[in-house]
Amino acid sequence: MDINRSMISSKIIFFLAYVLVGSYIPFLNAFMISIGLTATQAGFITGMRNLFYFAGVLWSVIADYTGYRKLIFNLELAFAVLLFSPIPLVAEYVCPIMANNLNITNNFTSTVQVKSKDCQSTLHLAVMTMIFAGSMFDQAVLSFIDSMVIKKVNSCKKPTAFGYQRLFGSIGFGTASLIVSLAIEYNNTKLLPKYGPANLTIMIAAIILFPFTWKLLGEVKWENGPDIPKYSFPKTMKLIIKSPDIMLFLFSVLIMGIGYSLVNGFLYPFMVNDIKASNTLAGLSLTLNFMSEFFMFAFAKYLIEILNGPKNCIIVGSVSFFIRFLCMSYAYNVYLVMALQILHAFGFALYWAAAVETVNLFSPKEGLMTMMSILTTTQFGIGDLIANVGGGFLYDRLNGRLMFRYISFIFAGLAILLTLVETIKKRCKPSCIKSKSASNQMDLLGREEEEENI
Repeated sequence: MDINRSMISSKIIFFLAYVLVGSYIPFLNAFMISIGLTATQAGFITGMRNLFYFAGVLWSVIADYTGYRKLIFNLELAFAVLLFSPIPLVAEYVCPIMANNLNITNNFTSTVQVKSKDCQSTLHLAVMTMIFAGSMFDQAVLSFIDSMVIKKVNSCKKPTAFGYQRLFGSIGFGTASLIVSLAIEYNNTKLLPKYGPANLTIMIAAIILFPFTWKLLGEVKWENGPDIPKYSFPKTMKLIIKSPDIMLFLFSVLIMGIGYSLVNGFLYPFMVNDIKASNTLAGLSLTLNFMSEFFMFAFAKYLIEILNGPKNCIIVGSVSFFIRFLCMSYAYNVYLVMALQILHAFGFALYWAAAVETVNLFSPKEGLMTMMSILTTTQFGIGDLIANVGGGFLYDRLNGRLMFRYISFIFAGLAILLTLVETIKKRCKPSCIKSKSASNQMDLLGREEEEENI
């Protein structure tokens, strides 16, 4: 087997980055409930933290404009770790009685004896502040890594693909979630708070991650120098707004992001409450999602070619969500619902590989990091916020079945819309298409700036 040695560091970086994320994301709600917050309060914090993802776009714009990418990335990574990893320790320091006298049940409820209401209020405010502040940096780190790896893939002498690297992120996230959950369950030592294993894993992963990202940042060839025009964020936004192709693409990303977050947030309670599955089988359903990601990322490059480009892959992804959610809403057999989770391979892994390739095609060379940040903020920020707020409302007012059933038709509508647009483009003569394509419009960005500088 011929191993592409130049891409080994990219695979390690994805693995470690998602070990870091997988060490705290799945446990945020459980941790907040364990220190006395209600499920509604915890859901509000995890939903509202997505608004702070917009800070990642700001960091990316600054990095693209100044060229100080190493400095900005290392600051992002440092602040993300420093703000998230000590949260369990801060909880113990602020309110020791709450942090140490926890009785966690399978439903993530807790019986907490609090010394005073002031202690409880201070603790909740401190935790919420640290989560919101950390959210200004953690997603930005992932966007930065995506950009670095894309640049490395583009310049690699041996043919490779983004999906080959990203699949190791799925392994890292699943591995960290499993190890940390077991460590929390069997953590009986007095040396660590209940959720102490999470912050230990974050710090270890970050320490190992740092030298690999430093090395990759040095290897990647960024577009800087006197002959390269300065990156202009306003002009990029102007071209995005004027391009129907890009606006439709970002709208598709938003809808797909809602579907992705609905699975992450509501699949588990849907299986337990509506399907009456055991906690173990509900957890295994989430594991199937990660497994399907792994295999699809490995073959995404070939499927994108077979389906004649990334746009058709996004259509396939939206159809997979339609079938998956509609069948789930009518299913009563737990194993059928589990089998349907294999479609996650198309709804996320294939779609995400296609979305990244799309951004790589139409993004200006000197502004790739900013465009990737806009992509991830739309997918994991805005999409997740709408899914948590809107999905929670529908779940409470209706039930899990009706929520998934009604939302499935949104994905059917998206697939029909994208198919119609592509069909019209193919049948319409070039002379009748007045607007330029997304890639052509973004290519004009550098030329316009050069003309202004002359």
